Amino acid sequence: MILNHEEIKSHQDADGQKIIISDLKENHLTQGSYNLSIGKIFDNKGIEYNEISLEPQGIVSIVSDEYLEMPKDIMCYTTIKNGMSRKGLLAINIGIIDSGYKGKISSHLINFGRVAVKIKKGEPFLRLTFHKLNMPKVSKDTNVFQFAEKVYEIQRRDEAIAYLGDKFLNIDDALTKLTDKATDNLKNGMSFWFNKISVIAAAISIGAFLMFNYVAPAFIYSYKERNIEKLNRKIDSLENKLTNISNIEPTLMVNDSSDARRVKEEEMPRKDSTKQK
Repeated sequence: MILNHEEIKSHQDADGQKIIISDLKENHLTQGSYNLSIGKIFDNKGIEYNEISLEPQGIVSIVSDEYLEMPKDIMCYTTIKNGMSRKGLLAINIGIIDSGYKGKISSHLINFGRVAVKIKKGEPFLRLTFHKLNMPKVSKDTNVFQFAEKVYEIQRRDEAIAYLGDKFLNIDDALTKLTDKATDNLKNGMSFWFNKISVIAAAISIGAFLMFNYVAPAFIYSYKERNIEKLNRKIDSLENKLTNISNIEPTLMVNDSSDARRVKEEEMPRKDSTKQK
């Protein structure tokens, strides 16, 4: 059963425990609920604000102004105010307030809209609906959660410092990390290929050195040797030809002189016969 606004103020359990809402504001009571107001606003650095302009995807920690004491036979549901939802705000870490709970209520507000939204102290942010429990004849002992006001506020502030980012999902940080990772991968890739290229360049340099200082000279020397050998063969051939020519000329000269003497001898008898006549 949901309690109406009169029952919220007047209900008491079998032990006489009533629903206590410290600093209850009559104008925050509705037909079947009560609207909690903002008491503390903390950012992720633990700075407290009376008013803040929450940027898109921004996140802050909120602590209620009211302090609650719940009877054993009453539990409560919490939901965000419709007016805040229409502005693109979402409250997380809300749900059930157990019977017997004593303390303030906190939540994280996130701006899912596309424009900044102002949040200020004293503004309603959560709606409470109170439900009566059907208590058994023999009730089971349950844990009762009690938090002193200042201790609770300090704990919520410290948690905001420890766990909250500037924005929902820390998109900027995530992008920065992704960019850094991509840059590191690029650097590592470039370093890997640079090392490979360096090794290849070194191998080419060593190969060029060996080529120009050992292989090329050996090839040139071998080429020169082959050419010299060819020239020597040609010289030998020419010398042989010259030798043959020199051997042929004396023979021709001897033959020529022999022929001349023979001609003279043949002509002499002819001259003597002419004289006799």
